[in-house]
Amino acid sequence: WATAQGRVLVTQDISTMTAAADDRVAAGAAMSGLIVAPDYVPIAKVISDLAFVDDVSNAAEFENLTLWLPL
Repeated sequence: WATAQGRVLVTQDISTMTAAADDRVAAGAAMSGLIVAPDYVPIAKVISDLAFVDDVSNAAEFENLTLWLPL
C-alpha cells in the first residue's frame, strides 16, 4: 500500500519490515522507502530525526532505500 501511495514507511519492526524491504528491492519491485526507528531510540529523538528528514528531503529520494534512525 505504501509504495502504491508514494509513502515512505516508518517502522520499529526491524526483523519483518527490513527483510521485506530487502526482498522487494532484490526482486526488482518498487519500494517507496523505509525508515527504521528501533524501539531503543527515545521517541523524542525519533520525532526530531523524522522532522529533520522531512525538512531536508522528499519522498522520491527514499525510493529503494532503508534509513536507520537515529541519524
